Amino acid sequence: MLFERKQYSQARSCFERASCQRESAIAYAYALREDASRLPLDKPDSSAEVARQNAFVQAAEAFLSCSSEHDLVYFRRSGECFEAAGRYLQAAKAYYQGKNYAESILLYRRLGKFDEAIEIILEKKDKPVPQDVVDDTKNAARLFYFSRAESE
Repeated sequence: MLFERKQYSQARSCFERASCQRESAIAYAYALREDASRLPLDKPDSSAEVARQNAFVQAAEAFLSCSSEHDLVYFRRSGECFEAAGRYLQAAKAYYQGKNYAESILLYRRLGKFDEAIEIILEKKDKPVPQDVVDDTKNAARLFYFSRAESE
């Protein structure tokens, strides 16, 4: 009940007393994300922004520790936290593990890692990736490689 009401710290305490370690870890990850989101946005490289980024990284790592191939939502939550921290490569990898291929492709594209983005598109042809993401990424990759004279 406390978890459903987003009172994650209290839920964590209850789960610990009930010896529900996995549920406790999940509640802890959500509590860390809530704490990170409450920190003020500030100028890049300011101490407040660095603290916010570090808090999101800690939450992302906590979600990763809860992740499994049967419970993909925590990979996605990890990706969201890494993205909020500006750790786009780690976010792309977490989204991929969580089978959120569109987000992974978009982040690889944002990072200029077109090989990785195209590899996902080719590897996951039968998976639901929005066609506009596929088309835009292919076009951006073509432009990138032709501008560098790397036609292959």
